[in-house]
Amino acid sequence: MTLPHWPAGLPLVEFSRQPISPFQRTEMENGRARHRRHTRVHPVHAHVSFVLDREQYDVYQRFCSIDLNGYAGWFLMAMNGPGGLKLRKVRWLLPVPREERIPGDLWRVSGELESMSDE
Repeated sequence: MTLPHWPAGLPLVEFSRQPISPFQRTEMENGRARHRRHTRVHPVHAHVSFVLDREQYDVYQRFCSIDLNGYAGWFLMAMNGPGGLKLRKVRWLLPVPREERIPGDLWRVSGELESMSDE
């Protein structure tokens, strides 16, 4: 099954990236702590924020509710990162994004997306 794409009429997001360590740390009773790699591919969390008008907000709501099965599914979104702007496989982390109504009949949506380091 193909992944849904971020709708074309919606803005690209402003974001900051935070790679998550692929290592597991174990404290020892004696001696130094041990580090081991628990995965080759590590998640990258991106804090995102964007402003939508009423029509864009309706498109966003349909996309998240229907295409993403209530914010749960993976989707493709153009994001800037190592290698420039390219499509990345992402999903919303819980809790679901915060949706805040702001002056001018606009909505500010902010939340956290997860992608994998090699995708």
